[in-house]
Amino acid sequence: MGHSRRFYRNGAISFMVLAICLGAALFARRSPLHLLWILPLFYVGVAVLDACRLTHPRFRLPRRRSSAAGEDGDYERVRFPGPDGLTLSGLYAPGRNGALIILTHAWGMEGAAVKDHAAPLRRQGYGLLLLDLRAHGQSEGDTCTAGWREADDLLAAIGYVRDREADAIRIG
Repeated sequence: MGHSRRFYRNGAISFMVLAICLGAALFARRSPLHLLWILPLFYVGVAVLDACRLTHPRFRLPRRRSSAAGEDGDYERVRFPGPDGLTLSGLYAPGRNGALIILTHAWGMEGAAVKDHAAPLRRQGYGLLLLDLRAHGQSEGDTCTAGWREADDLLAAIGYVRDREADAIRIG
């Protein structure tokens, strides 16, 4: 899977800020007055690198997964188109009571990580879609927008469920 231009732009900006910080540190060795440059540049550099890390969750080390995250069990892996052409993914289990709940995960995780939370709902007969948001799990994308475009992903998931389960009268 290729990365977007924004991905490479953000990486280039991060490395440029880091290079400026290192250059300022080397330059400050010649003059004590230039030590005043290092601290503000360091904070800017850390902020830019942290922003890049937050918006590109695939860069970070994976969190500890749920105990049930590796087993699909009675869930079916589904894929459907997102609003901007990305393919979104999730785990789907049909319900018995005419209601379906869409569960999402925390940043940097995947839909399967909420299986422990979904288990009581499943026992009560609810249909479930454990959604992998963009740039997480098996969904496409390389940039997390902290909810800006993920809301559209959720709307796409609702549309997918409505098309698939015409008799599910309640979706939550």
